[in-house]
Parts: sequence; structure tokens; C-alpha cells
Amino acid sequence: MRSFAEYIMRGRLQATSVAGLCGILSWIFPPLSYLSGATVALVTLRLGAREGIIIVLGTAVVVVLVALLGIRNPIPALALILAIWLPVWLCAQILRLTRSQGMMLVAIGILAGLFAISLRGLMGDVHAWWRAWLGNVLEHSPIQDTQVLTPAMLDQAALMMNGLMAAAISLSLIMTLLIARWWQAIVYNPGGFQTEFQALRLPRLLAIPMLVALLVVTIQWPKGSGYGLIMDLAFVASTLYVFQGLAVIHHRIRAHNQSTAWLVALYLLVFLLPHYMYLLLVMTGLMDSFIDFRGLERSAKDAHDQSSNL
Repeated sequence: MRSFAEYIMRGRLQATSVAGLCGILSWIFPPLSYLSGATVALVTLRLGAREGIIIVLGTAVVVVLVALLGIRNPIPALALILAIWLPVWLCAQILRLTRSQGMMLVAIGILAGLFAISLRGLMGDVHAWWRAWLGNVLEHSPIQDTQVLTPAMLDQAALMMNGLMAAAISLSLIMTLLIARWWQAIVYNPGGFQTEFQALRLPRLLAIPMLVALLVVTIQWPKGSGYGLIMDLAFVASTLYVFQGLAVIHHRIRAHNQSTAWLVALYLLVFLLPHYMYLLLVMTGLMDSFIDFRGLERSAKDAHDQSSNL
């Protein structure tokens, strides 16, 4: 992976070709969009906003031409530009200036929140719009058994789709930027990514509205009215706190010199039990905002060192 990142940084032609090729192939295999966006982010992180936007504009010309001449549909190209490259370019510049992954997450959360708000404003009845979208997807999917996906289940899913989609966008942007930051570290600052990620911390003020939103949603959920904008924003914010929770666990394992097998087990559980682990990581991140687990460990270590020197 180091050689891949080094190839990207050889020049504009190399960066544009990687971002463009991965972007075009992501129309067939979507995970490649992470590599496409990470290429834009890596150039921006290392060389600045001007060089990053040059890569975005150059690659945009390529993918738009391919979309128009090849599949005769510009929408996939526009989705790459508007939903991946431009947000990634902006958030990479914020990370470059602040050197804080926590502030990067805040910027991503704002963008995802604006998406949820904008869609509600543009679509009017956003739940009906998502219900129609889900119905269309189901109609063209191999799953046609109404006992598996009943109309009531689709209605319920449509109520949450706006928030889920906004959370998915924030997750995609976070993963893309973390890949780019990791690439930058392995080439220019070995070990720097690990240190920076373990220090990831969201502003404490964000934890209070997050708790209020969770409380409102919990109260309103049984009444069937907990699916408004508050839930959308709660979905987005909870995605951010997942990464603060991960940062806390990574820091603890490193601070106590524990085996990397603990991290393997952690991510295996995330894969096998995503819903439970999601809630556990969110609560860990939220609690850290108030308790500061990493600060407590540092204080305890300093006190132990002082006592040892007496």
C-alpha cells in the first residue's frame, strides 16, 4: 500500500488516473469509490487545497466524458463529484489545517446533516419519497416474497431511510479520509496515524445535544413519531461517536501494551454483531466526552511515575 500511495504522489497525471479509474470502476464495484476519494484527499492533505481541487477538476472532466460517451448517463459521474470528491476535498483541507481528526468528523457531520435537512426541504414528504424509492428497488430485486418484506416493514424502513442515508454518507466520508490519512502517514510520517487516531475526540459540547436527541427519540419511538429531523441528526452524530469509541479502545490497548489480538476480536465482533457493537461504541464515545478515559489513564500513569520516583 505504501508503493500505491507513493505512485499517487508522483504527479498530477498519476493522481488523476488513479482517482478517475477507481471512480469509474466504482460504478461496477462501489467500494473502489473509497480509493478514488482517498486519492483526492491524499493530494489535498499533502499539497494543499489548490492542488487537490486541480485533481478534482481534471478527474471530473474524464469521468463525465466517460459517462456521456460510454453509458450515456451523467448521474454516476455527478454523484462521484458532488457526493465524494468535493466533500472529501473540503474535509481533507480542514484536517490538514487543524490536524485534528475530531474536527474532521465535525465537518463531515455538518455535511451529512445538511444533506438530511436539504432532502427534507426538497422532497416535501420525504418519507413517501423514500417509500417509493424502496418499492422501486424491491420491484427490481430478486427478493419478491412479501412475507420477507411486507408493506408495513417497508413503511417502517422508509421512516428511517433519511437518517440512515445521511449516516451512510458520513461513514463513507470518514472511511475515505482515514484511508488517505493512513496513506500519508505510512509514506511521510510512520506511526503518526496511530497516534492521531488514538487522540480523536469530538467537542464536549456536542455530547449534550446528542444525549437530548437520543432521549427524545427514545420517548417518541413507541408513539411512532420519533422519525423526524431529530432522528436524522441523531443517526449522523452517533456515527461520529462510533469512531471516538474506537479511538478510546485503541488507546487503551496501546497504553497497556496489550496484544493486537484484542483489536482483531473487536473488529470481528463489529462484523458479526454490528447492531450491538454500534451501540456499545456510541455509548463508549459519549461517556468519554464526559469522563475522558484517556485523560484519567494519563493522570494515573503520571501519579504512578511520581510515586515511583519518591
